[in-house]
Amino acid sequence: DLPFFMLFGLFFMVFSARRRVLRFFPLIAAVALLATFSCNDKSGSSHQNNTPSCFDDKDCSGISCPSDEVSLCIASACECVNDISWGIPGPHSSVAVIGQYAWVASYNATYGDLMIAKTIPGVNEPATIKPDDWAFIDGVPAGPVVLPTSDVRGGINTPGEDVGSYTSIGALNTTTPIVAHHNYDTGSMRITYTADGTNYISYDVDNGGDPQSGDFGNAGLFNDLKIRGSDSHPTVVYMVNNIPGTTSLVSEVRYAQATVPVPASAADWTYVTVASREYPYPEVDEVLGDWPEGTGLFASQDHFVDNSVAVAWYDQYDGNLKLSWQSEPGGDFVEPVVVVEKTTTGIPMGLFATMAIDPEDENIIHFVYQDGMQRSLFYSTYDITTGEAVESIIDDGFREDDGLNQNGLPMPVQHYFGADCSIKIAATKVFVSWQDATTQELYFAILDRTEAVPDWQVTILGGNEEPYEGSIGFYLDMEIMGTNLYLSTYGVNLHAERDILGNPALYYFVNVYSIPTGIVE
Repeated sequence: DLPFFMLFGLFFMVFSARRRVLRFFPLIAAVALLATFSCNDKSGSSHQNNTPSCFDDKDCSGISCPSDEVSLCIASACECVNDISWGIPGPHSSVAVIGQYAWVASYNATYGDLMIAKTIPGVNEPATIKPDDWAFIDGVPAGPVVLPTSDVRGGINTPGEDVGSYTSIGALNTTTPIVAHHNYDTGSMRITYTADGTNYISYDVDNGGDPQSGDFGNAGLFNDLKIRGSDSHPTVVYMVNNIPGTTSLVSEVRYAQATVPVPASAADWTYVTVASREYPYPEVDEVLGDWPEGTGLFASQDHFVDNSVAVAWYDQYDGNLKLSWQSEPGGDFVEPVVVVEKTTTGIPMGLFATMAIDPEDENIIHFVYQDGMQRSLFYSTYDITTGEAVESIIDDGFREDDGLNQNGLPMPVQHYFGADCSIKIAATKVFVSWQDATTQELYFAILDRTEAVPDWQVTILGGNEEPYEGSIGFYLDMEIMGTNLYLSTYGVNLHAERDILGNPALYYFVNVYSIPTGIVE
């Protein structure tokens, strides 16, 4: 680019001698042309000092560009221009282990797409899934293609069907992933799977109401997918709401099971209602709440050895944590029981609830959850033979000394504990993870029941670092495979910056941890 002082000097020299104007006219034109090129605002990186000539985009395939740019042939010259944006991948993430890989499914909040990625987590350091590690597997429309050379969404930046929220991923007997998720546009529980690891097939299973109409019900909220041990059939428990009733709306907890190990269409599924309740139509100007209306929030499931299933969920109208189970494999579900009811002062109990059947005693079911007032993390066990529930607090979140206030005195703070909590059990050990929503830290705890006086051993896996590396602990999910526990969590760092090579800042990511259980198989 020509420096400004040279431009100014040349013009001054020209206009200081009128009789030389005609002589300097070619110079004026040249300077103006240089100034035009200097001020041209190109999208992407500048390669003016070394720009190869080209006839089409293929001639620019060898040009090196930052990872968020692609090379194009523009006016017979190769230039780096902005690529299709990766959007915001990572929310609603879930994890499954297939072989040496941890597979993670997530929702792209920008486009409304289902995404998938795989990684090999280390034992000491988490593996980080970055935007360009993801693949778009559902929700991308057929066109229009606006950037043919892009590897992001096939060069398409137009949103398609809004799918991919409330993901839950599992492993088919073909050692390939299957994902249950929500189709917002049709109000359906949706399945995406691949039998060969390359080609993904998607279809709606349950639209929440009349199978012949898309106007009734909204299914596929809070999905939890598991693979049944004896026959490798996938099963999904999920919430349905907005079913029109006579004088009110109806919400249900449903349990779907595949009739084959690799369900290729909705015809390969059957589903039943586990629980149902009515709730009022909203007022015209009613403010939307934090959660979807109805029962069945935070639905989760686990299988007994005989492959019958237990299902737990939170009922926001009663403010209770509820449970039901099959009396025999494939049989009816028992009338739902209340595991933990709201307090006498009306504080709801059961937010973010997850459950696990005790492998040492299948009559005992374990739960972790949060209360709806103080936001503390609770742990309970329930005996399905006696109906006895035992409740305790893992962490109430209260910190007597959380730094100093402006007067230099200790400052007590109530942290919000228990968001996105998860529980798994291996032999005699209970594993729990959760988020401190106040500091956006990821907590992990182990209860070894072989100890004389069992107590939770709590560690902080990440978050609140100095310097700041991001907020984590969102959308926690865990799976035990072999002698390791795998944990995935979504993270956000809006203060991130480009690296020294000019690659894009890492604003959104998923970390995957591999933690030895200490249990020998």
